Amino acid sequence: MKAKFPLLIIAISFLMSFFFFSTIVSADEIREQPEISKAGLTAMFEADKEYDNNELIIKFKPETTDAEKQKVLSSIEGTEISTMLNGKYSLVSLPKGSELLTVANRLLDQKIIEFVQPNYKVEKTYVPSDSGYKKQWHLPKIQMPKAWDITKGSSAITVAVIDTGLQTNHPDLAGKIVSPYDVITGKNSVPPHAHGTHVTGIIAASINQGGVAGIAPNVKIMPINVFIYDVTYDFTIAEAIIYAADKGANIINMSFAGGFYSYLQDDAATYAKNKGVTLIAASGNIGSESRMYPAALPAVIAVGATDSQDNITIFSNWGKHIDLVAPGENIYSTVPGSSYGNLSGTSMAAPVVSGVAALILSKNPVLSPDQVEEILKGSALDVGTRGWDRYYGYGRVDALKALQKTSTPMTAISSAATFTSTGTNKTSMSFSAQKGATVSVYVEKSKGTTIKKLINPKKWNGGKITATWDGKLDSGLYASSGSYTLVAKLSSGRENIYKTKTIKLTNQVKPTIKTGPSAVYSPESSSKLSLSYEVNQTTAITAKIYDSKNTLVKTVLTNKTVTAKTNKIEWDGTDSKGKKVKDGLYKLAVSGIGANKIKASTAYTAIKIESVKPTAQIDLLASPFKTDGTSKSALKVTVKEKVSMTTYVTTDKGVKVKRLTHNQTLNTGTATLKWDGKNDQGKWVAEGKYVYQTEVKDGAGNLLIAKSKVFALEDWRKPVVSSTKDFVYQEEGAVSFSYSLNKPVKVTIQLLKKGQVIKTIESGISKNAGANKFAWDGKDQAEKLLADGKYQYAITAVDKYKNSITYTGNMAMSVDPVEITYAPIISFYGSYFAGVGYYELSKDSTVTVEIYDSENTKLKTLQETYNKAGINFFVWNYYDEAGNKNFWENGLYYYVIKAKNFRGIETKVKGKITRNENPVWLVSHALSIAPAGNAQEHTELDFEVVVKAPATLSLYLYDDFRVNSRRHEAIYKLTKGTNKMTYINKSSNHKYYQIYYTDELGNEYLYKTGELTF
Repeated sequence: MKAKFPLLIIAISFLMSFFFFSTIVSADEIREQPEISKAGLTAMFEADKEYDNNELIIKFKPETTDAEKQKVLSSIEGTEISTMLNGKYSLVSLPKGSELLTVANRLLDQKIIEFVQPNYKVEKTYVPSDSGYKKQWHLPKIQMPKAWDITKGSSAITVAVIDTGLQTNHPDLAGKIVSPYDVITGKNSVPPHAHGTHVTGIIAASINQGGVAGIAPNVKIMPINVFIYDVTYDFTIAEAIIYAADKGANIINMSFAGGFYSYLQDDAATYAKNKGVTLIAASGNIGSESRMYPAALPAVIAVGATDSQDNITIFSNWGKHIDLVAPGENIYSTVPGSSYGNLSGTSMAAPVVSGVAALILSKNPVLSPDQVEEILKGSALDVGTRGWDRYYGYGRVDALKALQKTSTPMTAISSAATFTSTGTNKTSMSFSAQKGATVSVYVEKSKGTTIKKLINPKKWNGGKITATWDGKLDSGLYASSGSYTLVAKLSSGRENIYKTKTIKLTNQVKPTIKTGPSAVYSPESSSKLSLSYEVNQTTAITAKIYDSKNTLVKTVLTNKTVTAKTNKIEWDGTDSKGKKVKDGLYKLAVSGIGANKIKASTAYTAIKIESVKPTAQIDLLASPFKTDGTSKSALKVTVKEKVSMTTYVTTDKGVKVKRLTHNQTLNTGTATLKWDGKNDQGKWVAEGKYVYQTEVKDGAGNLLIAKSKVFALEDWRKPVVSSTKDFVYQEEGAVSFSYSLNKPVKVTIQLLKKGQVIKTIESGISKNAGANKFAWDGKDQAEKLLADGKYQYAITAVDKYKNSITYTGNMAMSVDPVEITYAPIISFYGSYFAGVGYYELSKDSTVTVEIYDSENTKLKTLQETYNKAGINFFVWNYYDEAGNKNFWENGLYYYVIKAKNFRGIETKVKGKITRNENPVWLVSHALSIAPAGNAQEHTELDFEVVVKAPATLSLYLYDDFRVNSRRHEAIYKLTKGTNKMTYINKSSNHKYYQIYYTDELGNEYLYKTGELTF
């Protein structure tokens, strides 16, 4: 619809307002979602913009955790007072006196922050018009009398009026109010106010009540107040939009307009449109081409105002964002005090369009917001330059033409009134439905219960839909004779339309019964035999058992009515006198009569009664069983009939440790089973005595449990030692070092230097499998502390079968003083940004960092912590020990780092904190800016940098200072010596630059911020 503009500022005007608005960038520039530049951020907080001095709106990145969010809020002493869109946006309150721009700049340095803006103030003003014009001239102008012949609206359609409050008991508005909400107070009621009452009356005032007539008098109104006195805020408006969308509004009318783009409002409007809401807003009343919001947002229809002669009014805004115009001058409508009056403004034009949109959805509630907008534009009267123009958009709204252009969403169902189902025929039904909606077709009982889905919900491309029904239910049974309802449903996801047709069904389908062909049953192993059978409709079932001579043994069921497709018959293996029958052959006979009084053919199932248990023999193939890490043949199982077999390894006490087979089918003969010596958890079992146990079950369910002879398991796996390849000894006294074993062994641990043993730490010590440790005090065999250097350690493991392995690793002695690599000069920026200094330790040590002023007076001890070897950092927030802020941006300070090793030997370094000196490794740097070739809009930046050590140069480019986005960056790696780089800026929109240097430790130095001029 319209491009989005990243000016995050808003001030609202109702009717006539005369604010000054900032320059807006081109559409091509703002389609991406940029980061925020410092210059752009500064523009948001300029003195001519009104916002809450103690609040910020913050957008966190989606992956941000609650803990990370709380850490950031704590750093700025902020309190989260509200959230929106599942926590995507936070409204944050800050302590009184907070410098919002400074805090916002600090927040933008956090990687988890995507966006920051003020909570802009929104104001309203309007001037009542003289009553010299004919009352409600706008209704015949847009052909309302003829439009009302088509529809006066539907109570199923709701228009949310985000505005001031309104008089809810006004005679022309009473009975229309649903889900009122006051965002300011949180209450479910709104205060009376002239502006909101007037806007609401234009949309939905009752017809033929003696007052005025609304455009859609039968629709419902959802009033949402966002103003306190004459002021509201950006966050409040967005909250109202989301409330309306979540509460089921079909249309949102917004008769206010502000001069500054809001990312938050844009997100909220997109959210509402994606939920199927049509959003309509006033274009603004300063009579200029200025874009005003929310009308200029992509998800919103922007409405300008015309007079009774279809001329654009002097106050109406115009421009590329305008979609439609509507009557907005001297509009007569409801006002508080149960009265009526005239007002003028685009605030009055917007509800005219909202009212027509409500009529469109009343006629066809499954239209999407884009379809509603297309109808409004396509039916508008072209009153300006032919086609779209910047004053009238697509033209002045026309209610009659809009409704004539609105198609009926679906036709009535065409089908036969009766259907006689035979099992081989079908009845058909058809109707036509519009493109884009979701269609479903189903059959209901008379009580409204769905009994058959004919077409599952699917997107429809428009045109005729045909469905057929064979008389079956979703259960698979044929429906009984009776009356049913064919239902066609059309859905937009927000609204539904139904068409129904009653059909009388006569069931003439022959009942069928299906049973299994045979079954085997042992009364000794199971108390009951359960047999399944299927029917094709509701049937009265009789089931009988006969022996091999066709003599009746037992009647199991007599005329039992079943209503499910699949059912069960149970027999306990006894005759009619309760005695168990003998082993042999029997049969089940199942007969039945359908609900339609038609007899089914009898179905039969052969049953074999067998109560003799199967046999099984187990032979050991390896005794003892030696585990060596491979899977090997362990046992043979021999059976004389087809069985299902489950086999276990158990201890000699009967505890199961491993299942080798589970319900494996084994035919007559022998099966060989393998085992690798592991348990069900994949771990090696301990040495000891074990048994194989197999459970075999025949087809009748008779179970036999067979066991092997007891056998011994021996662990012949090679020992395995696992440990850290490199150990470091750097603490005083005995230090423990960890390793693990795969099995019980005897361990010898030695320390070596160039292959020669200098200390035997342990010798032939028995150790269990799993985690183990050895301790060493840093001394050799003569109890002398070894010098710093590299040594080796060896762990030799020997099992009881004389299998052995030696594991070797490195042991480094590190007891000399700590080496500290640091920057002699570092720079901190701004008294509100905590300073960070980076340094590197040669080994783990206890570190203290202290800050001194230019006279070497200690200000603060920052940390006394145990730090790991490698790059570390300290942070100073510019406060001294007494809690007073003590920092001047151009002052000189010192930092001192003290690092102690485990013996207490201290290393101390001292560096400067200043912005007045270059880092020692930076010899010189120069930058020149000139036009690049013949392209006037291109800029060439030439760098020449001389360094003594490798570093990084970062170049950041920014757009116009009013655009809060960093557009581009270039990173250059600097090598020792002279470095020359050229960067071609191909965008005329990049106006400003910043250059940073970063040393190898991570310390950052701001070299220059400037404007791209030459």
